[in-house]
Amino acid sequence: MLPGATVRVKNPADTYYRYEGLVQRVSDGKVAVLFEGGNWDKDQIRGDNQPRRVTE
Repeated sequence: MLPGATVRVKNPADTYYRYEGLVQRVSDGKVAVLFEGGNWDKDQIRGDNQPRRVTE
């Protein structure tokens, strides 16, 4: 994953399940994802196995 890629959280147990966002940065095997467009913006650092690149 590279910064600017669109990703979606696919883990049903995750608080951010089905959220889509943009990869902000990648470091130490984790990605920081910026979620926008809701009641408030969310910036979360996730393990790289949580978000998935949106291919649709």
